[in-house]
Amino acid sequence: MLGRNITTESGGTHHCDGTNLNSYPTPGPTATSALADAADRGHFTLDGTFYSQYDDFFIRRVDKEQPTITKFWGLLINFNKTKVGGCQTGVELNDEVLIAFDAS
Repeated sequence: MLGRNITTESGGTHHCDGTNLNSYPTPGPTATSALADAADRGHFTLDGTFYSQYDDFFIRRVDKEQPTITKFWGLLINFNKTKVGGCQTGVELNDEVLIAFDAS
């Protein structure tokens, strides 16, 4: 599991390695790169819009599930909600990364 470039249909290709918005000084694995790794291995797709002002993706779809006005994707690390985006959220070996639908 490493930070990496991520390509989505809606967002294009962008780095996602923890250095986004200077969150970490060196590249490493992130919550969103873990999701992309899982998609590659698990044969599901994902899509996200990239917002340059946040230097991060907003996940729009995981496989066939899409957010609505009141339900959206939430990001949790070790069952704690994150305070920044997934490309800015570094993860370590044995961390539990959960991308949960309707995690309000």
